[in-house]
Amino acid sequence: MIRFLVIVKNSLLVPVRFVLTFFLVTFLLSGAGALGEWLGLSDPGRTAQLYPLTVFFAAFGRMILPGIALTALIVLTRLHSHPGIPIISLFFALITSVGLIVGSFWLVRITPTGAPDTPVVLPVPTNVLNRSGDAFLFVSRTEDEVVQNVITYSPTDEPRLAFSREGRIEDGRVTLPGSGLTFAISDIDTAPWSLVQPPRGLLGISRDSRSVSAEFERPVFSLRFVAAAVGLSIALLGAWAFLRWTRWPFFNLVVAAAYVRGLLLVPVLLHDEIAVELVWPLLPAWAPGYGSSVAWGVVGLILLAMTVLMRPYRMWRKDVIDE
Repeated sequence: MIRFLVIVKNSLLVPVRFVLTFFLVTFLLSGAGALGEWLGLSDPGRTAQLYPLTVFFAAFGRMILPGIALTALIVLTRLHSHPGIPIISLFFALITSVGLIVGSFWLVRITPTGAPDTPVVLPVPTNVLNRSGDAFLFVSRTEDEVVQNVITYSPTDEPRLAFSREGRIEDGRVTLPGSGLTFAISDIDTAPWSLVQPPRGLLGISRDSRSVSAEFERPVFSLRFVAAAVGLSIALLGAWAFLRWTRWPFFNLVVAAAYVRGLLLVPVLLHDEIAVELVWPLLPAWAPGYGSSVAWGVVGLILLAMTVLMRPYRMWRKDVIDE
């Protein structure tokens, strides 16, 4: 009886764990994103004015969906350590996920941003390696008409490598007393080997995440928004099937993570030129607006239904977790 009560309690605590994990993960991701944008790392040619809270809320809005995806993986994995009744745990996780998506986007959109916090274009990109002809220029910070902590390299001038604590921007040129060099801003180009170049895989995830985010660029309480939130949440919970796939939990986690990564490709595939020309004309007029939502929901439901054919969870857990 006591064991049964513990299992029920663990199932009822899933929403609490989901909410706490979501805010922890999303705040960490948002903090990293805000720091990068505040310092001008996320876009070399832009920087945010010094209003960290507003920059943080903007980053939070971009991290809601990645936060939900990571939270779903973490919570589903932790269900093995806090065994409950799977069907109840998954139902509560679904309701919580949908509520967090809707509530978070609503909160971000009603939060005033203010015009002063809008990122502004920098005359010289910072924290990247800039190129002008045969010379190279690195600037750590730009403020008004001043560039700070500047490193220059020129193969034809002396000294070839020089450091200037401060330089001036005048008449469209950067003048550096420490090196004697001047650079026409119109000739400066960010070198392809930028010092802050994200890994290619991360760029791919970022690109596909923007496609997913586009599915939520509509009124928060509209039917299409809620349908996208429900569909994506069901698809994320479908990772439960992969987390129970084999007797090796770590392998299962890797496969589940790859599955979640694959979910980001759904909007990309549905908006591919072939799908638009061959598939969408055969469907009702309303279908394109709900394509990703339906695809996510169907995939998630199929995977969750497959768990019925798997070895009973209690026996699987006994063999894998309790052995």
